Amino acid sequence: KFTDLKGSFKDYQERNGLTNRQITYYYTQWQSLNKKFYKLFQEYPLTVEEAFATSGNKMFDKAAIERQKQYEKDGDKVADWIYYEDYKPGHTYAGAADVGHGVGLDSSTVVIMDFTPAKPRVVAEYASNQIDASIFAYEVKSGGTRYGNCLMAPENNDRGHSTITKLLEIYSNVYRQKIEGKVEEAIKKEYGWNTNGATKPKMMLELKTAYNDDLIEVPSKLINREAKTYDENDLNVIRFDEEQTKHWDRLTALAICWQLRTSLIYQSESGGLSKQNKKDLS
Repeated sequence: KFTDLKGSFKDYQERNGLTNRQITYYYTQWQSLNKKFYKLFQEYPLTVEEAFATSGNKMFDKAAIERQKQYEKDGDKVADWIYYEDYKPGHTYAGAADVGHGVGLDSSTVVIMDFTPAKPRVVAEYASNQIDASIFAYEVKSGGTRYGNCLMAPENNDRGHSTITKLLEIYSNVYRQKIEGKVEEAIKKEYGWNTNGATKPKMMLELKTAYNDDLIEVPSKLINREAKTYDENDLNVIRFDEEQTKHWDRLTALAICWQLRTSLIYQSESGGLSKQNKKDLS
């Protein structure tokens, strides 16, 4: 009866301890709701998380996030870092950082991905709401160094400028947008990733596609949990409010990191980095 769902209902039954009669009722309700999982969880939530995740207009499809559970693992926790895989020589890595609004407020986060596999995957993440923006640069450097001095893209909005200023002093492979014809002083201002009214919708929608089309492996339970609750109404909101905390910080870092694949494709197609390419992409 449930074979068309590839075990979805069986897994759900086991995870929630439901009887055969209960899961059959649940399946019947799903059919009555035009086979829409988000409507099922909204109308018949079994947990508080389900009720919250289906309230409002959630951007990421719950079923797509649930598929990521096949990749989820605990990882090795070292201080505020979680490492899911060790560095593999010859692989291409890149990382992104979302800079928080200060000690005790929202978290500063880092996500690093391995882009060599056909399905790129998250290999490490960092999160802390107890670190100063300038000191955070040392954590960004630590992650980049661990994964082969890979390309790192801190967000340059607001307090991100403090992180980038320090990072440029201690790390050589910092992302900047390629801008033609700019003087050196102007070029320095282009280091890092700028989240704005144009880039935010693009990066979140492309991350949504990566989840929906199973183009990405996200072993992080914490990132996937944020994806479940991300509200699509937030797409056009760029907040710099110190009162706003815990604002999908890991998910934002992942979305920025996913955008870096285009820079890495450019590097690959160029057959390695010439001095000029290094200047353009670092």
